[in-house]
Amino acid sequence: SAEGGRSWGSEAPVGVPEMIRNGQGKEFVAKGGMRSLARMAMNSHLATSRAAAASLMTLCKEEESTRAEVVREGGITLAVSLCRTGDPEAQAHAAEALALLSHHRHLRAALIDGAAVPALLHLALSEKEQVKTAAAKALSHLGKERVVREQLVQSRPFARLVTAAKNNSGKDTFFAYLSLLSLE
Repeated sequence: SAEGGRSWGSEAPVGVPEMIRNGQGKEFVAKGGMRSLARMAMNSHLATSRAAAASLMTLCKEEESTRAEVVREGGITLAVSLCRTGDPEAQAHAAEALALLSHHRHLRAALIDGAAVPALLHLALSEKEQVKTAAAKALSHLGKERVVREQLVQSRPFARLVTAAKNNSGKDTFFAYLSLLSLE
């Protein structure tokens, strides 16, 4: 298994490619696996698009060089497209993938250029706890960049997000991530 990666073994969602299940994400990406995930994501079968999203999230947990290769091979575009699906499970995995990437300062410009912020703002308004928490996590990392803070301040969805946070008890993970955003 790659450093920081995860070997799914028998716990992998149905359809996750064997190389990813076995912690060989770097090899998967090197062999053109991102194109395979993109095809899976566009599949009309829900289980297949969910497997693509879970696979992408897993790849984003792997070592830094694997994450960078995922970005170079279209991982941000794939994650953003999965964020725009109507499926909360795929959305949660995609938002978590973006959160994992956004934790790394050197990848933030690519995330910003790849339209991750608008997709995440949309997901932060989800009624599904897992979806909105993963989106808020990513935004808390991306919000460290001035250009993102400017986008957040000017965004109508963000205004609704702030309202939602004010009405929150403050005891959940979603609110905790939002509280990390400094918009000054």
